[in-house]
Amino acid sequence: MKKKNAFVIQARMGSKRLPGKVLLPITKYTLIEFLINRIRNFNLNLNIIVATSDKSIDDIIVSHCKKIGVSCFAGSEENVLKRYQDVAVLYNIDNIIRLTADNPYPSKEIICGCLNIHLNNNYDLTTTRKIEGLDVIRYVPKGYSVDILKCKSLLNFNSEDVASFSKEHVIPEFYNSNYSVGYYKNENLKVEPLSIDTLEDYIRVQNYIENNAIY
Repeated sequence: MKKKNAFVIQARMGSKRLPGKVLLPITKYTLIEFLINRIRNFNLNLNIIVATSDKSIDDIIVSHCKKIGVSCFAGSEENVLKRYQDVAVLYNIDNIIRLTADNPYPSKEIICGCLNIHLNNNYDLTTTRKIEGLDVIRYVPKGYSVDILKCKSLLNFNSEDVASFSKEHVIPEFYNSNYSVGYYKNENLKVEPLSIDTLEDYIRVQNYIENNAIY
């Protein structure tokens, strides 16, 4: 039976450093809409789901997703791990390709490379970064991170009992629980780091995309 793989994009309005950034304009779109359109243009024929929180501040994300025709799930704000588990069950997904809305310009090459490694080796997690304690070791430039989660393994976790860091960041629990982890590495990739954390980041990324992006 063919595995059901899907993109899940993590998004919320309550960013501490740049509130509401996922709905800021990038070209003629919102940031999250630009990201979704870019993924659609990869022509991978995979479902796309936005995973936001059930707080009232994020109702606007749910409404925006409905407007642009993309599935949206509203779950726990604090327990993001539980949010991903709920999405996996609701949409009957075998493997989640996890992206975040503050990285609007993902690479098809990285996503497909990561997915091939994941499926060919049947890893529990395949990722472009390694978590060591509170440190992150990146194997691709910031802004291009991809995590692919085997949902069967994801659903094994007791999301209420894990550490708060795992609840928030999801993938550390795969290391804590001794699951198999594979890596996609392309440390020599010559690309502009395009992650948005601050207003300065947003202005820089907006300028880059408007002047250089291939949609």
